[in-house]
Amino acid sequence: DVDFGGAQAADTAGGAVHMMTIHKSKGLEFPAVIIANAGKENNQLDIRSNIVMDEKLGLGLELRSIEERTVKTTAIMETIRAKKKRDLFAEEMRLLYVAITRAKEKLVIIGTDRNPESAEKFWNMELFNPEMTIPYADFIRANSFMKLTGLACVRHLDDEPKLFSFERAEPAEM
Repeated sequence: DVDFGGAQAADTAGGAVHMMTIHKSKGLEFPAVIIANAGKENNQLDIRSNIVMDEKLGLGLELRSIEERTVKTTAIMETIRAKKKRDLFAEEMRLLYVAITRAKEKLVIIGTDRNPESAEKFWNMELFNPEMTIPYADFIRANSFMKLTGLACVRHLDDEPKLFSFERAEPAEM
């Protein structure tokens, strides 16, 4: 039997690059942080399922009629789906907060969207909002880190000093 010793911490000197999950980065800070794959949509499979469950609310099922060949959602199902969506959104917001607050000097968010025109339209709608807060309905529709951060940043693209920029790469450039 050979004792290989415990795991050694990665070298933090000399400009080492650390790749880690958002969960593992909690409590740490870095000069620069890159959040990759920010366009990945939140996983909503269990919200869209035809059976949904909640610890307190119970079981939500679709109402199916064989005779009429129809499928209808029930009130309890819609209530559970809405609660699950709020819970998922709250967790995504917590993760995004942890991710963006790790950077001391520079934060880079990289993501793609299957429909960039739709994402731009979604962000640009915020420019017509006279309030300085983003409406909850817009937040809840933002189904990725990229769309969430875009909502917040789009108003500040022309600010001086330049703190934000959006760059769009065409498919041929990728």
